[in-house]
Amino acid sequence: MRDSSSLLTNLRSRYNPDGNLLVEGRMYSELSGIEKNTAKYIKAAMCEVDSTYTQITLDAGNAVKAQLNAKQQGISYEFQGSVMTQTHIRGVSDIDLLTLTNTFEDTELTKVINILDNYSLKSQYSWTGQQRLQKFYDDFSRYTGDSDQVLMQLRLNNEAILKAAYSNCDTSNAKAIKVKNLHYNRNIDVVTANWLITVDSIIKNNDKTYKGVKVFDKDKRTTLPADYPFLSIKRINDRSAASKSMQSVIVVPSATISPFTTWNSPTIFGDTCMNYTRTPLASTHLNPSMAANMSSLGSQSA
Repeated sequence: MRDSSSLLTNLRSRYNPDGNLLVEGRMYSELSGIEKNTAKYIKAAMCEVDSTYTQITLDAGNAVKAQLNAKQQGISYEFQGSVMTQTHIRGVSDIDLLTLTNTFEDTELTKVINILDNYSLKSQYSWTGQQRLQKFYDDFSRYTGDSDQVLMQLRLNNEAILKAAYSNCDTSNAKAIKVKNLHYNRNIDVVTANWLITVDSIIKNNDKTYKGVKVFDKDKRTTLPADYPFLSIKRINDRSAASKSMQSVIVVPSATISPFTTWNSPTIFGDTCMNYTRTPLASTHLNPSMAANMSSLGSQSA
C-alpha cells in the first residue's frame, strides 16, 4: 500500500497538470496549517478544480467557438458537460461545444395538442402557461426541408473549418469532432445538434434550461434521442449550492463521507417530435413574430 506522502505527491501532480504556479500556490495555501499528510490528502482530494484551470478550459472552448463563428452563420453555440458543473477532472475531462442549427427545431407539438384538447391536462397549467401553449400552437409551421441533410452539412462545415485551424483535429468520431488546442493544452469536443422545444420550455417562456438537445450521428445520418444537458447542469448546480449553504450548520462525520455520488438523471416524457423553422424560408414557415409574442408574456407568472 502506498504511503500518504506519495499519494499526496501524486495528487498534487493531478491537481495541477499544467504546472501553473498560481494554481500550485493556491493549493499549498489551502493545505497550510494541516500537519499530517493523510489529512492533507483527504482535504486536497475533496477540493474542486482550481478556477484558473477551469478558466483556461473555457478559454480553449471559446477559441474554437470563435473559429467556427467567424466562418458560418445561423448557428448557436453552447457549452455542456462536467466543466459547467465544476465536476470535471483535471487533465482528463474535455469541454463539449454544441453547434446548434437555427434552421429548424424539433418540437413536442403532439404533446402540446394533447394538453390543449384535454381539459384535465390543460387545467394543470396556469392561465399564462395555457396561453403560451396556445400561442405556440397557433404560430406553428412545419419545416418542409430535409433536417438530416441540414445537420450533415453543418457537421461537414465544422470539420472543414476546424481542420484548417487546428493541426490536431480528429473527425473520425460519429458524434463529435475532437480538437486539441495546443496553445491552451485542452481537448474540445465539437458536437453537431439541434434544439428540441419541450412543453416545459414553452411554459417557462423559452428558457433553454428546459429544452432538449438532439445530437447528430454522422455515420447513421440522423439524430439520436434527445438529451437534456442544461436541466442536468441546473440540478447539479442547485444541489451544490444547497450543500454549500448547509456546510456552516451541518458537520458530517468523515467516516460517512462517500467518494462516489450519483446524480439522478432528468425524467422527461418522450414524445413524437416534429420540426418547425426558426427563420422564414418560405411562406409556409413559422411566423417570425412568434418568439417576440411569446416573450411578451414573460412578465406574467407561469
